[in-house]
Amino acid sequence: MTYGDIVQSVTGTLQSLFPKHNIYSMARVERLERPAFFFSLKPVIVEPSNRRTRHNVLSLYIDYFQAVKDEADMYDTATKIRDALGWSYAVGDKGEFVNVMEYDWDFVGSERNIMEINVTLEYFDTVNNDETAPLIEDVDVTYHLREEYK
Repeated sequence: MTYGDIVQSVTGTLQSLFPKHNIYSMARVERLERPAFFFSLKPVIVEPSNRRTRHNVLSLYIDYFQAVKDEADMYDTATKIRDALGWSYAVGDKGEFVNVMEYDWDFVGSERNIMEINVTLEYFDTVNNDETAPLIEDVDVTYHLREEYK
């Protein structure tokens, strides 16, 4: 699973829930047509879990820009997105899932009229290590006891 796979899945989910809304990545800053969602994905933790797996924790930020201020619509939108993500969110068509660890939102902007949803995602993926070193076939072990333990 790649970050791009997660972005495509989230885009698809938002498009199916809100077909009349525009969806932008955070790179776009001009010509906003409301209602719209901006979203970005940021790695928080990327660390080895063991030799073959990697632990990934990501923050998904979704900013909701309304066409007309409507507080009830903001809460309804937050609930729809929360319910669509669930606690285990399917990514792509390969049967892969990410765990939804946390879900919260806040109101941002100079007038506090933009809802920013923050979702913490977690998943493990496989690390492909190219093994080029020869494998150990035989090991000789010799034990020596110190005098005080004899």
